[in-house]
Order: sequence, then C-alpha cells, then structure tokens
Amino acid sequence: VEQLAERTQVRVLESRVELRSTSGESAVLGSGEAAQVDAAGLQRLAADQMPSTEWQRGWLVVQQRPLHEVIAQLQRYRHGLLRVSPEAAQIQVQGVFPLDDIERALTGLAETLPIRVQRFGSWLTRIDVR
Repeated sequence: VEQLAERTQVRVLESRVELRSTSGESAVLGSGEAAQVDAAGLQRLAADQMPSTEWQRGWLVVQQRPLHEVIAQLQRYRHGLLRVSPEAAQIQVQGVFPLDDIERALTGLAETLPIRVQRFGSWLTRIDVR
C-alpha cells in the first residue's frame, strides 16, 4: 500500500485483497494485480502503471513522477526534513535510487535535474530549482 497526497495505490504480491473506496466501490485484487483509489473512485491499474516492488530489494524505481512524490518516498528512509520548493515540486523524475543511501540519491537527483540541494546540517535539506 502506498499512500500519496492525491491517491492510494495497492499492489498485491500474494493472496487476495478487497479494496473499497469512500464512495462504496469495491474490487477484489489477486496476486500480481494493482489498483488505485482517488477522488475519481477506484481504478484497476495496467501492468505498466503498477507500483514497483523494488523497494523490497532496497531501490526506489521511478517512471515519470513529480519530484515532490519522489522526495516523499525518500523521506521515509531518512531522518531530518526534506523540503521541496513549489517551483521544483512538479519536475518530472525518472530513475533508480538507493534507499540505503539517501544522500547519494539526492546527489544523483541534483546532478541530473535542474535542481540544487541545500543541506542545513542533518536536520533540514531544501530542494529548489537552479
């Protein structure tokens, strides 16, 4: 289960799961299936839209996601705050990032995107456009 700002995504790795939206829609998902629930309701996801399970092996795999979502994922694995400016938040990201070394992931983002990463000790990191 992945809770994002505007939606919740569910991917079933084994067994079966019943998913219900706040509007009362429901679906039973089997192994290998995925769906999302958002303001529009419940939608099954095609294979190429399914959330990655690479986190189980220590990697965050991202395919055209806004930077603010990528940073929210990285935040789960790091102490201290990661803040993204509104100007940088919607920059699209694609890549594979290590979850056991968030500093390396942030450095990789800064090297490949038009952003700068400013660290203020270990307690605050700000990300903004260059």
